Amino acid sequence: TAGFTPFNPGIAVFTKDFKNPRTLQYSASIEREVAPDLNLLVAYNYAKSTRLTTFINRGDGRLYAGGVSPFERANGSGVGEIRSTESIGKSLFQGMTFGLTKRFSNNFQFQANYLLSWDKSSDDNERDPFTFRYADPRNLTPEYGYSDRDQRHRFNAFAVFKLPYEVSLSPIMQYRSAQPTSVTNRGTFPNIIERNTLRLENEFFTFDLRASKTFKFTERMSLEAIFDAFNIFNNRNQRSLPRPLTFNFDGTVSAGFGEPRQAQLGLRFKF
Repeated sequence: TAGFTPFNPGIAVFTKDFKNPRTLQYSASIEREVAPDLNLLVAYNYAKSTRLTTFINRGDGRLYAGGVSPFERANGSGVGEIRSTESIGKSLFQGMTFGLTKRFSNNFQFQANYLLSWDKSSDDNERDPFTFRYADPRNLTPEYGYSDRDQRHRFNAFAVFKLPYEVSLSPIMQYRSAQPTSVTNRGTFPNIIERNTLRLENEFFTFDLRASKTFKFTERMSLEAIFDAFNIFNNRNQRSLPRPLTFNFDGTVSAGFGEPRQAQLGLRFKF
C-alpha cells in the first residue's frame, strides 16, 4: 500500500537435530573435626553441560558468499532474519569450597565459607530469543570463555557472641568478586577476541552488625532492644551497568548501586 516500506520479515525455526540440555555433575566433600567444637569442610563441585540452547541468525549475510543473504529480496518479499534455535552451547563449572564451623561454646559460635570457582560457557543467552550475543556467526569458537555468572571468589561469614550483661553481638560479612564483560570491539573475522576477557566494576562487599539485649519481666514477658547496622563501610556495590531492564534475561531486576550505609533501632515485645 502507499507509504508502506517493503521489508524482508524474519522467521523463527528449530533445527531438526535439536536436543534438550544435558548436565553431568559430580561432587565430593569431606568434613572433619580439627579441634573441639571446630569443623573443617572441603568440597569440590563439577558440572558440565552440553546441548545448551543457542540462537543464531542463519539469514546473516556473513554466512554466504559475497556477504549477501540469498533469502532477502529487494522488494521485501523475501526472508530477513532466520532466528534458528540450536542445541550447540556448552558450559563447565568447577568450584572448591572451604568451610569452617564452630559450634556454640564458650559464649560464641561462627561459620565461614569460601568458594573458589571457574564458570565457563559458550553462550549465556539461552533465555533471551530477541538478541544475538556472538561476535560473528562464522566462528563461534571465541564465544567459549568465562560466563556472565563467573565470580572467582565468594566469601561469607557470620558469628554470634554472648557478651557480659546478656548482650548478643552478631556480625555478618559477605564478599563476591567482579563478573566478566567483553571488550567493546571484539575484532573482525577471523581475528575475533574471546568474549568476557574483562571484569565489571560490580564486586560486592558488605559488613553488617546486630547488637541486642533482652530484658525479662516475667517468665512469659520480655522486651528485646535491637540495634542493626548495614553496609557499615558504605561500599558502592554496583548491581549492574545502568541499562533498560524491560527485556532483561540475566536475572537482574535493578541497576545502579547497592544500599548505602544504614542503621536502625528496634524494640520487640514478647508475651
